[in-house]
Amino acid sequence: MQATVLKCLQFILAGGVCRIPISANLLKRLVIMIDEPKISSPVQCRALRILHKILLYGLPNLSGMDMLEFGKLLTVIETATQSPITSKRILAVQILVDLSGKVNEVSEFSGLPQRVSSTIIDLFTMLLQPLPDSGRLESEVKEEGQHLLKILLLMVEKHPNLTVWMLEKTFSSIEYLLNKQIVGFEGEEWFSSVTMKLLVFLHKFVRACIEKRNEAALSNQVKVLIEHIQESSFINYYTRTVYSLLLHSCFISCLSGNDDKDIPSRDKDVGKSFKKCLVDQEIIALELAKKMLEEKEYWFVWKAGKYAATCGSWFMAAFIFGEITNKFQSKVCSWWLKSLAEFAHSEWRLQLILLEKHGSGLTNLLKMKNITIPLRDDLGEISEEIASNFHSASYTEELVAAYSGIRSSGEKLAEILISNQDFFFQRWFLNLRSQVLETVVDLLRILNSDSAMYFLTKRSFQLKRLAQEYDLLATSFIDMDYKSSRTVTFLAISCSLLAFSTGFPLLINGSQVCSNSMLIQPLLRQLWNIDHETCSDLMLLLGLSEPESCFHLQSRNQTFEAREIIKVCSYAVKRYVGLKKKSEGENKKNLGQLTNESLQLIFDILKRWLSIPSRVPNYFFYPRHCVGSELFAFNNDTRKPDATMMVLPGCQLSLSLCLQMKNIPSELPVKITKLYCILHSSTSFDMSKLNGESKEKSQSQLRFQDWTIDEMVDLNEKLHHYVSETAENTKHRRKRDDDNNGLSINSFVCFELNERRQGFSTCLLDVSAFPMGCYRIKWHSCCIDNHGSYWSLLPLNSGPVFTIHKCIGK
Repeated sequence: MQATVLKCLQFILAGGVCRIPISANLLKRLVIMIDEPKISSPVQCRALRILHKILLYGLPNLSGMDMLEFGKLLTVIETATQSPITSKRILAVQILVDLSGKVNEVSEFSGLPQRVSSTIIDLFTMLLQPLPDSGRLESEVKEEGQHLLKILLLMVEKHPNLTVWMLEKTFSSIEYLLNKQIVGFEGEEWFSSVTMKLLVFLHKFVRACIEKRNEAALSNQVKVLIEHIQESSFINYYTRTVYSLLLHSCFISCLSGNDDKDIPSRDKDVGKSFKKCLVDQEIIALELAKKMLEEKEYWFVWKAGKYAATCGSWFMAAFIFGEITNKFQSKVCSWWLKSLAEFAHSEWRLQLILLEKHGSGLTNLLKMKNITIPLRDDLGEISEEIASNFHSASYTEELVAAYSGIRSSGEKLAEILISNQDFFFQRWFLNLRSQVLETVVDLLRILNSDSAMYFLTKRSFQLKRLAQEYDLLATSFIDMDYKSSRTVTFLAISCSLLAFSTGFPLLINGSQVCSNSMLIQPLLRQLWNIDHETCSDLMLLLGLSEPESCFHLQSRNQTFEAREIIKVCSYAVKRYVGLKKKSEGENKKNLGQLTNESLQLIFDILKRWLSIPSRVPNYFFYPRHCVGSELFAFNNDTRKPDATMMVLPGCQLSLSLCLQMKNIPSELPVKITKLYCILHSSTSFDMSKLNGESKEKSQSQLRFQDWTIDEMVDLNEKLHHYVSETAENTKHRRKRDDDNNGLSINSFVCFELNERRQGFSTCLLDVSAFPMGCYRIKWHSCCIDNHGSYWSLLPLNSGPVFTIHKCIGK
């Protein structure tokens, strides 16, 4: 009977809490059921779910329950967290977490968040206890541990003031466990396996906490914990390695984005200490990697190399990828690892510059410990020579060598392609990284010349374009995990920062070629919801009091704290605001002095920017086919989608379109609601002007990526603007433009998605002004998910072809 009543109550609540009267008496009955040992576990869990929903949505209306009764309810729920039934424990914890956010302002329950956090940490610590007779599967313990840490991270989000306390309690529990003697224990093997996995999960939680607070005290606590982990006999080398790299991230974050001349002398000593600690951690991590190699634990070695690259630990990554290159028989795997080794080695060159003299000390220590980084072992001498002279030619030469190596690593991947989709994200990412470094090298050479102003405009626009390309990269892979998309967004922000900074002299002098909005707006859009203070300064520079309408359609990558680049952004914007104030009302003579100051400021920002280590998104290490779409077009004269369509001169081309999404993973984290497409053609696309051999080659080889990335960026920008501004008002729209290459036309189309992930629509392409000839239609598509986020879809087939001819059908 009780089970039936609960099922009915749950069914009613599914339509909303307001459908039934919530009373204190109902809550008391639910509490009795939860606490009654004679009631079965499934029924108790159902009662907990109902109680959760009532408390979550109906708590403000529970006026009939006094504080004493509410305290008793909390006691019952806290008792439920100690239940031997896993589902009941987790449900009780989730209820307490939600309640802690609702009643935190009530004085009687102000300590509830800390009590809840303590309960979660205790439950996680219990999972690490050696209990061989528990009868639990390893997968069950792993799943519960992951769940508890996710809930604990939610508590950090809701109550950031408790972060340090949570870490202290967590560390104390782990240190107590590590000090216990378990050798010879009956369930030692099972216990050790479970502990390794749970400690790796815990490492992710600790990392998230450090990213939020970034306090020096936390680094010291992490260091103590890692020392305990390194000394523990039952913890494997891989687990020790990921914790060692965690401390590496702490130190590198403290060093990045600063310039020594702006640091007080006492803090310079701290900086040197951090560099020494960083070198020490690199040595420890490399020794652990060497031991894993000696024991032929290649899977753990590979995982450690991936993690090192995502953390920006390029010493470790270069060593690992270089060592395992020849450990695999597959040609594809071997070339993939060779590409990674060259990429990591190139980034290593840049990181040695940050360490200055400590970099040469690291290479010397590696030689003493017989640890050789493949590809080259004389980097210590080079870094020691160039680190102290940012303006030297040798510094520039090192940057040239770095971007050349990264470009070469991308070319290696191109040599093993079976289809053009293979390693597409990886090749695109490497190409972008090499382009950015090449542009930075050009900037350094320009700034060291006598004609800097003349060339700065072009470089500023190049960097702006690269930022747009990173934005396109971030939104073109809908299956990318959130952390990876954050990393790509961080790279886009760094390019926008350089584009903005490079334009300082032009903006100070009121250049007509480069306006405030062209360089400031992209940076403002990317920093929105990340750094409010810097955004306020940027809006003042634009003369805005609130964001313009173009900011209302945001991508999902806007809510992280990339402290290193934000630090440089804040510095750059504040310095520019100061220069801008100085320039107001100044005469030409003083403007010349301000121009020189702005050129020196670019140097300062470049140096700070280069001190930030590059990080690779985790998505980079999972080659897969690209998520994209194929476009099929027909008119009345075609029966096959690949046939050439015919149209009379002076007429419009009527098209029936099918847009098919391809390579969509089965478990997509979002739901696609709409598809959009832009069709673009130009008189410059006339294929009839090609000779017979070139035309045949063009028609036969145009498949995936028929056009350049630059064209994709342009089409995506137009499509994004259309979707954000006019998609709600019109189904499709046509536009004719005159460009430098002749007459061009655009048509925008909206598709409703069916269950097969395809959409159908029609449109008219206004080619009435085109002369006779054979033309290709270039296109780009996108989709909108259930959260309103915009996703670009890569074109996976060639655009349709149409012919303007007087005699159709002959």
